[in-house]
Amino acid sequence: MSRKKIIIIIGTIIVLAAVLSVLIFRNYKNKSKNQQLAEEKKIAFQVSNNKVILTKDFLANTVSHYGRVDTLYSDDNFSVWYENVDHNFHINFFSGNLEEIYKDRSQAESVLLEKLGVTQEEACLLSVGEVIWTSEALPLPDVVYPLSFCPGGDAFPKSTDSVTPSNIR
Repeated sequence: MSRKKIIIIIGTIIVLAAVLSVLIFRNYKNKSKNQQLAEEKKIAFQVSNNKVILTKDFLANTVSHYGRVDTLYSDDNFSVWYENVDHNFHINFFSGNLEEIYKDRSQAESVLLEKLGVTQEEACLLSVGEVIWTSEALPLPDVVYPLSFCPGGDAFPKSTDSVTPSNIR
């Protein structure tokens, strides 16, 4: 083989390697941009005084969807719901024992803040209520509490007795 052919072959290999590197880098860069866009997707909530609260896209990772309700988190002690028609969030406590509910309350509120990606101050501007469900699997009638760190959050029942409609407010 002549020296000229060897130089052409080596040059072709170098050009092909360069083109391949550019294509791989471009694909990696586009993938990173797509991942970043997905992570940056936000949901806007109009609150008082024309203020807007931006949350994470919590609807992308719901546990379940049933009618108007998207369940953002659920375990045996509490669940976090989003009511998609009225744009309300609910933390539902299932234990009839207030001592257990007090233990779960801080964790439930932390789950809500993490799912929404908001601060406590921002969460207080959203429509969020905490509901205690009785052992009969019914919520206490017309009793919705604010988050513990929001104004009025200390109105949560203080008794460690079992929760029933007759012994609360």
